[in-house]
Parts: sequence; C-alpha cells; structure tokens
Amino acid sequence: MNLREKAYQTIRERILDGFYQPGEMLNEKAIIEELQISRTPFRDAINLLERDGLVASRQNRGFYVHELSVQDMMEIFDVRFLLEPSVSRLAASRITEETAAQIRKRTQAALEGSIQDMQKEDNYFHMTVLHTITNRYLIRTMDEIYACYRISNFGDKRINSLEPSLKEHLKILDALEAHDPDTAAQATREHLIESRKRAAGLVF
Repeated sequence: MNLREKAYQTIRERILDGFYQPGEMLNEKAIIEELQISRTPFRDAINLLERDGLVASRQNRGFYVHELSVQDMMEIFDVRFLLEPSVSRLAASRITEETAAQIRKRTQAALEGSIQDMQKEDNYFHMTVLHTITNRYLIRTMDEIYACYRISNFGDKRINSLEPSLKEHLKILDALEAHDPDTAAQATREHLIESRKRAAGLVF
C-alpha cells in the first residue's frame, strides 16, 4: 500500500465509522504527522475522497467531512431505486446457503443488541449482498453510494429507523434464500420506499 492509499483508506474508514463527523474540519497537519506522510499523498487522498463525495473543500478554510443536504439524500435514493433491486435480483441467483445463514444469524443477533450492533449490521447486510454479484462496475458504484448514505445519518435521529430497516432486510433475505429474483427485487423496492419515508421524516 503506497502512502496515498494509506491516507485515503485511513481517512475514509474514520469518516464512515463516525470518528470524523459531517461538517468536521480535517486537521491536515495532525493527520500528516500521525500517518507520517508528506503533504502530497495527503492532498492526493483528499482529492479521491472529494471524488467519492465524502470530503468537501471550503476556500481558504481547508477540508471538511461532507454534509449531505436533503437534496443530496433524495438523489442518493433515486440511484438506489434504479440499481439496488437489480443487485438483489442478481444476488438471488448467486448467494450461497452459508452466506445467507450468516446474514440471518448476524441480523437476528443485532436486533437483540446495541444501537452500534444494528448500525454495523445495516452496513454489513448491504455490502455482503452486493459482493455476492460479480459485476465490478456495479459493485464500485453501489459502494460509493452506500458510503455517502452512511454519512447522511443526521446524527442520533436515525437510531429509531435501524430496527425496522433490519427487519425489512430479513424479508429480502427470505427471497434471496429462496433464489427468487422477482420477490427479492420487490422486497428491496419496498425496503427503499420505507427507508426514504423514514429519511424524509428525519429532515422535514
């Protein structure tokens, strides 16, 4: 891993894990010193993160974790509606019994666990289903979309949406286990409809 990739992966993971919050300034000097890199790989990493929609620059004020607007959020859902049912359709023919069983076990455990458990499982479900398919272009696109969605949680307000979201995942999983692409796609659309309603309720 080169220095640019090291900086990119470290900052990206911290943003997605909530270590750096939306709107928070990224302390360039502190990060460079901590990672023991020069300014060039740091700036190269920041450029990649800007491309991903995770970081924004403000003139003469440095770099900040991107704060998604309501419009951003709705546009993310537009893309998810276009692509995510297709991901589920493909996954229905490719998911293994072992993978499905692991998702179910983790989801059920998360529903009985902490908020942090549910947050982690929400992401795990989508990323695991996504990576059952073999289309690297679709995987790359959805990975960026999910990353942006993860930083649009509007603080603690999203907590109450996690439990219904995970229960909807189980309905999608039922169809995936049955290798039923039509039902999997429909269950995914229904999940997105409910997710968008919940997201709208957080910001309006």
